[in-house]
Amino acid sequence: MLTIKSVYVGNENEAYIENRFRDGLNVVFSDDNHMGKTVVMQSLMYALGGYAGFPPSFNSEDYYHIVDFEVGGRFLSVLRRKDSFAIVQDEDVYIAENAAEFRDFWNSNISPLPMIIKDGRVHRVYLALFNQLFFVPQSDRSSSRTVNPGQYHKKDFTEMIASIAGASKRVLDEGETVRLKQRKEELRSARDRVLREMKAFNCEDGALSVISTVADAERRDKVFRKIENLQESIGLLQRERNKRHSKKLEYSNLLSELRSLKRAVGSGELVCLDCGGSNIGYRVPQSKMTFDVTTPKMRSSIERSVSDKIDACDDEVFRIDEEITSKQAELSRLLEGNNFTVREVMAYQGVAPDIAVLNKEFSNIERDLSDVDAALAASQEKDKAASSKYDELMFSIVSVMNDVYKYFGEDELKPYEKIMTPNDSPFKGSEETEYFLSRCYALEKILHHGFPIVIDSFRAEDLSTRREDGVLTAYKSLRNQVILTTTVKREEHNKYLEDPDINAIDYSSFQTRHILQPDYAPAFLDKLESFGVVLFAE
Repeated sequence: MLTIKSVYVGNENEAYIENRFRDGLNVVFSDDNHMGKTVVMQSLMYALGGYAGFPPSFNSEDYYHIVDFEVGGRFLSVLRRKDSFAIVQDEDVYIAENAAEFRDFWNSNISPLPMIIKDGRVHRVYLALFNQLFFVPQSDRSSSRTVNPGQYHKKDFTEMIASIAGASKRVLDEGETVRLKQRKEELRSARDRVLREMKAFNCEDGALSVISTVADAERRDKVFRKIENLQESIGLLQRERNKRHSKKLEYSNLLSELRSLKRAVGSGELVCLDCGGSNIGYRVPQSKMTFDVTTPKMRSSIERSVSDKIDACDDEVFRIDEEITSKQAELSRLLEGNNFTVREVMAYQGVAPDIAVLNKEFSNIERDLSDVDAALAASQEKDKAASSKYDELMFSIVSVMNDVYKYFGEDELKPYEKIMTPNDSPFKGSEETEYFLSRCYALEKILHHGFPIVIDSFRAEDLSTRREDGVLTAYKSLRNQVILTTTVKREEHNKYLEDPDINAIDYSSFQTRHILQPDYAPAFLDKLESFGVVLFAE
């Protein structure tokens, strides 16, 4: 179970700190718009690896975003600036230079992230997709697509859900299935060839390409296309491996520089914090976050962080090497499989082959073909079973989404048929609001993911009072922390304050569009200091 404790957003001049969250149901409200609720919710999820969905008037890159949370009895703090992260755990600082490194840290230290098949390859999802299980932003939300659909699509979202539940439809590796089918094709061709040799048939076969220019051109083009595809895949993998090697070298150099306190390296900079003095800092590329490494404790934390990155590079290089080796073996089989023997040519020229040898070869081919068919059949049975399990999972989620309507007194209403709607027919207005409230509730009830459910503007588009009361009743029944935001009418101001089961957080007294205030800056700078971050060196 992960529980949010505090959210910080600011810089050296102005900041805001929200530390009133509690376990259970939290409602952040105000009696006017533009009071900062969305800024706080977006900062929370942005710090946890989400997309930057801030209001247009708020330039998120001018600020640091921090979230404190508890998970499994451990307390962690995450700082984000642009696309760089720093994590404090047990007083140690880990630096993630980009979203990929933060994803890897999260997967290893906080919670395993699901794997999906994306673009034909196994892919561990980024937090930007994973967070959409339990976070609904105020804007850029639709029942027919993911948030910011440029990177991930709704197929990725549903496959992620299936992966979490152990119901992914992809059981056998796609490449292995392709190889089995190719092997079957080769064996069938070989069987036909042997039969022709035995029966002196003059039908078209691979060997015919030796004496037929038409057959040769057709077969050569097909083989060449396969070879080109494999070579392209191998080339991409080799380039990725080279990038990892280069990154490892940069980190190794950085580690040496940290230990010797030299001035500069490729992956980051050791900079003077006071123009030539003895204070030394480590500056992260891209975001330019700078960490004070003067103290041995902070320097040791950063050294451990860099050492972990080196290990991660080694692991990734090993994985890529294995994939390259597999594809190279497939390429070798393809190349070797197109070398025709003199005996094959002689068979087509009417020279009698050795029948005993052909009989043995035919028996071996039949046996191998039977083995391949059995493997493919087993794969298809597994695929059918996996597909059935996937369908059952999706049905269960949709059923619970529809069950939410019992809290509205509308037990017979079943508005949902799938987890997401078709592209051309998204829900609109209050129906969209009901959809996201139902989906977040159902995903927790089925997956038991244990993450806080955060819904910005949960009463959007005039959700009726009856439906709101039903939603609050449903969400109070969950074990998760729930954080909802809304704007209320003035006559409703005490609605949440008077409910003993709700932790009401009132933003009504804040200045419109100015939630960040200079008064919070000193405490915010103290929080930055716990990460070893200094601001005046940028």
